[in-house]
Amino acid sequence: MKNDEQIFRSFDIFALTVCSTFGVGLVFLPFVSGEEIRSAWLKLIVGVIPYFILVYLIHRFVQKYDSQNLMLETKNHLPKLIYYGIIIYFILSTLYSGIVVTKGMDTIVQTYLLPETPRSIIIGSFLLVVGAAAYYGVAAITRFVVFFVMFDVVILLFLIALFFGDHFRWIYIPPLIAVDPITFSLSTLSDTIRYAGVFVLIAFVSHVKKKEKVLHAMNYGLIFVMVTYVVLSLVAVGTFGFEQTLALLSPFIALVQTFGGEAGGLERIDLFFVSFWIIAFYKMVIIHVWFMVYLARITWPKIHPTKWVITYILILFIGVVATADFTNEPWRPYHVNTFIYSFILPIILLCYFLFRKKRGGAAHES
Repeated sequence: MKNDEQIFRSFDIFALTVCSTFGVGLVFLPFVSGEEIRSAWLKLIVGVIPYFILVYLIHRFVQKYDSQNLMLETKNHLPKLIYYGIIIYFILSTLYSGIVVTKGMDTIVQTYLLPETPRSIIIGSFLLVVGAAAYYGVAAITRFVVFFVMFDVVILLFLIALFFGDHFRWIYIPPLIAVDPITFSLSTLSDTIRYAGVFVLIAFVSHVKKKEKVLHAMNYGLIFVMVTYVVLSLVAVGTFGFEQTLALLSPFIALVQTFGGEAGGLERIDLFFVSFWIIAFYKMVIIHVWFMVYLARITWPKIHPTKWVITYILILFIGVVATADFTNEPWRPYHVNTFIYSFILPIILLCYFLFRKKRGGAAHES
């Protein structure tokens, strides 16, 4: 892996916040298996709140510690047994999430682009590119996501335009809360983890220039993602109705196909969006593989990073090819585990280091 000692700016943080989150969360929204309810768009607003708390604590940590490196501080100040347990849990959970995301990409490709191509070829080709990108490190990855973040802006503008389409009906938009609070809370968890990818910022901020406006960049990124999710949820339900929306594999692609049918000469505009959407999966998986290598480099510095890249790619390949299809996933355990490793555990670590007393020159108040 190439040298990661690179200084980044606030727009890089914004781009990484957006690109680490978009993927399965948008392509398959509002599908979340049996826990879906009619207030999907409201849950997406409620569900983002925990991650606003997380990015605020990351901001406070960056202000307090010169290293800006949460994992390094954890290694230096926590007992080894606890530290290794945390790192292994982070890596295993990120691998699990990577397998789910990659299977989602495979489902889209097999459904809309290459229905006769064996899964092993699709996944193998995908992960080879991911591995090459992860090898070149965070500098190359950041340039990649910054270059393509404008496409995410185009998607948001496209979705907003669909509010004014002939097929959209406000009458399809359901009441705010149509179920009891317990059901609403359980279902909100499934939408909360659509933002889980932002937890990799705990690693990325260690490469960001000290005086950059980290909090603003992360908040703007989260707001952008939340607005896109909410707009998609409203447009999908308003166009197809609630029951039909749940029956669609990808409401987003169905919306694009509907628009293409109206546009005359743009009948295959859906392929254009699907092709670029695969790039979104690339960005998301590349960022997560980099994060796992980042953890391994801090924990086992004597092992060459390239070996970790190869190891993670092989595990992802085997995990995707050898397990059930995306739509057959047992979702509740996945949702709970994702919330724990992407929010609960980082919050605990951040609070510990924010409230612990300063020792020597390791920390300073801004």
